[in-house]
Amino acid sequence: MAYLPEPPHAHGSTARAGVLLVNLGTPDAPTASAVRRYLAEFLWDPRVVEIPRLAWWPILRFILLTRPAKSAAKYAAVWTKEGSPLRVHLDRQVQLLRGYLGERVKSPLAVAGACRYGNPSIAAGLAELRAKGCDRILVLPLYPQYAASTTGSAMDALGAALSRLRNVPAVRFLRHFHDHPAYVKAIARAVNDYWMKHGRPDRLVMSFHGLPRFSLDRGDPYHCECHKSARLIAAELGWDDGRTLVTFQSRFGKAEWLKPYTDRTLEALGREGAGRVDVICPGFAADCLETLEEIAMEGRDAFLGAGGKEYHYIPTTNDSPAFMAALTRIALENLHGWASAEWDAQAAEAEARAAAARARARGAQNERKDTTMGSLLLRWLLSALALIAVAYLYPGVRVDSFLAAVVAALALGLANALIRPILVVLTLPVTILTLGLFLFVINAALFWLVAQVVKGFAVEGFLAALVGSLLYSLITLVVSWLLPGRRK
Repeated sequence: MAYLPEPPHAHGSTARAGVLLVNLGTPDAPTASAVRRYLAEFLWDPRVVEIPRLAWWPILRFILLTRPAKSAAKYAAVWTKEGSPLRVHLDRQVQLLRGYLGERVKSPLAVAGACRYGNPSIAAGLAELRAKGCDRILVLPLYPQYAASTTGSAMDALGAALSRLRNVPAVRFLRHFHDHPAYVKAIARAVNDYWMKHGRPDRLVMSFHGLPRFSLDRGDPYHCECHKSARLIAAELGWDDGRTLVTFQSRFGKAEWLKPYTDRTLEALGREGAGRVDVICPGFAADCLETLEEIAMEGRDAFLGAGGKEYHYIPTTNDSPAFMAALTRIALENLHGWASAEWDAQAAEAEARAAAARARARGAQNERKDTTMGSLLLRWLLSALALIAVAYLYPGVRVDSFLAAVVAALALGLANALIRPILVVLTLPVTILTLGLFLFVINAALFWLVAQVVKGFAVEGFLAALVGSLLYSLITLVVSWLLPGRRK
């Protein structure tokens, strides 16, 4: 395992706690190519689609060929001048939470945002907080109700990111807040504020994101938590009666999902001649494609098209004062012992100076500098030497000069970073069927390709490329393991 470089560190620096807000994610742009990248990551997550990878791979390839353009048009319909609504609201929530917590906490504290899919990734969010000196991090997924496909997936991504770190921070992970009084009051406040301006409806629909029915049968608590949230919100509003309906939206594919479905419920209400229907989405912490396009636009068309008279989508809490106050309270409850309102800055600074002095007295350097660039150059040169060693050990590979080895090593590095991931994805079924052995063929193909374009570096056929790439991988693996810091 090649760990990521540690951020710069100075002895005596004050450690701080951090909060990482995590939402689902969004494409980088409302274009087919950006949506394709986003869907490829999202739909390949086994938490999202629980189908064996070998069977799912060709289906996903077909989806990525046919769906992105249509989805991009939907994203374009809700995109703002500032960008994706979900990302805009996430950035605002991060900024506001930083301020809200800053008013209540004196000890050093940082707040960052991340997305499970797309940018910024959870790994990038962790890196941002660690670069600010955070050694204790509260991860707060913005999913009020737990589901394996959302909160569970975020935990998977967090674990993967932490596995790349040498110096792992202390981590707390919030599982859910579906029944937290502050969350319930924030939702009710948003609804009441809207009703004060626009009047009250005949029916209130609480639409939650759907999941396949089997998730409930297999023990996922999401369905139950949605109904509990709905019951508490309805009671807070004084609407805990037959006027309030709970539905599930965004179903995908032919399998049965959690019922009743939002779209069919709206159509039925329209056919019944319901006067006015208001829809809220308590499971979303920020307005996004599923609320602004599916509910606000498609839902309106379904209801009015079936004969309904008046339709209102009530925006979700987003960065409203009530919701930010709720997030602040939830964060503070989970930061207990990590953040303090009694922190003494002068005492902490004096202790930091004393710690730095003790470290210097023991011979420690004042700072650990960022040596990423130097490390990359060293690895590059060692890779070149590895190619020379391969040529020396195996006559099927020829390296004419050190310069040719340096260029070839650079080309191999680029090919492995840019081309290899694409080949791995495209040939995944073959790799699975061959129990991973086909990866050696991919390595040989890249080795042979580089030999075709780099002057002074040659291989005598594909078999020589296979043997040469194997020797090169073994030598670079051993050299990498022997690098300073790898065995500490």
